[in-house]
Amino acid sequence: MAQPIPLEAPPRDLERERAERLAAARLNHADALLEAYELIGQLHSSRTLELLRGALGARGDLAETLVQAANTPEGANGLRNLILLAKMLGSIDPQVMESYVAAVTGAVGQPPDPKTEPPGILTVLNQLRRREVRRALALVNRFLEIFGTRLGQIRKNDGE
Repeated sequence: MAQPIPLEAPPRDLERERAERLAAARLNHADALLEAYELIGQLHSSRTLELLRGALGARGDLAETLVQAANTPEGANGLRNLILLAKMLGSIDPQVMESYVAAVTGAVGQPPDPKTEPPGILTVLNQLRRREVRRALALVNRFLEIFGTRLGQIRKNDGE
């Protein structure tokens, strides 16, 4: 009858294996480690790490405060509004949103000069001849139409 061959594997030195893996990781991922150190340095400089450490230390108090705030009607409405706002922003095409941002920045990015006279009625009417202005007005009119319709539906539902 055949005799089993004894197999004795040397015991693993996990500490040495980890040290070797760490040494290899430092070499293989040097750029990533340097960027991580830079990020940690920036978080420290901006005191963000301090803020996070404080939030983690007070997580029980923080959670209790958040729960108390969410249990109010205003808190519940605020959370619902945040969810709706996130849905709305998610449904807008980024190129369209970029146009909104550019328009808002261009229109109200600089404070108006109080010495400058507002445009006259003829100037405003002349601006209406421009295709871009009419396109934006059509968008505003559509928004107002939908908004007014929804407000009317809310009033009808409240009256029932």
